[in-house]
Parts: sequence; C-alpha cells; structure tokens
Amino acid sequence: MAEPLDGKAVVAALSENVLETRFEDIDPAVVENTKKRILDVIGCAIGGAAASGNDALIELIKSWGGKKEASILAYGVKAPAQDAAWANAILCRSFDWEPLVAIINGKRYPGHISGTTVATGLTVEDCEGDCGNELIWALVAGDDVAE
Repeated sequence: MAEPLDGKAVVAALSENVLETRFEDIDPAVVENTKKRILDVIGCAIGGAAASGNDALIELIKSWGGKKEASILAYGVKAPAQDAAWANAILCRSFDWEPLVAIINGKRYPGHISGTTVATGLTVEDCEGDCGNELIWALVAGDDVAE
C-alpha cells in the first residue's frame, strides 16, 4: 500500500513552484499557445451568449445590482467581479466548445479548465487593468498546478 501524501509538503511544493515561476522563463511556444487559448475562450463566450437561458442569467445578475467592476463577455454589461466571472464561465461552457486539453511541458492533460480559468482571468484583468503578461503567467502557472 502506498504511503499517503503529506498535504503540507504538497502545498509547499506547489506554492514554491508558482512563486518561482517568472514570465520570462515561460517557453515562447507556451506563451503563444496560451494567447490562442484566450482567444478561443473569448470566442466560446460569444457563441455561448446565444445559448438557451443565458439571457435570463444576465438579466438576473443585472437585477442584483452592485458595483460595476467587470464586463460580462458578449453582453457589454458590467457587474460585480464575482458575478461577471461566474457568468463568463457559464457563457464559455454553454456548448462545451472551450479548449479541452492543457499542454504542459509537451504533455497533454485533458480537462475543461479553460472555460473557468481563462474566463476568471479575463474578469480579473478587466478589474485590474491591462495585465497581459500577468494573465498569461497566471494561466500557465495554474495549468502547471492542475497537472
């Protein structure tokens, strides 16, 4: 029987890896792939805007009010960051078109993470201003943790 993992050691190793990863160290091919993934997810949100029920979701979020911090993609509506991130992830996942595979160090890892990670990252970028390289860094570091 295998020994159980030491949870604290795992968290420490993951944290150290994230903290030591610098944008400059990311392979340019990975940066380009991440840029394409961002565009792909934006396209999924635009397509997802037409999915059944999403208009009602956006109307519900608008009725809640709150600070207008971030955009809901494809709708031109501003909402509190958490609501915008949630709506954007739903738009991206509406037809399950979002990128399915993260590629890390040349290995392919299937999983529908981009509909959430990219949508949330774009929402944070909208709140914080132009974070281009930071957004790419965060997505790559997050993919590495998902590995």
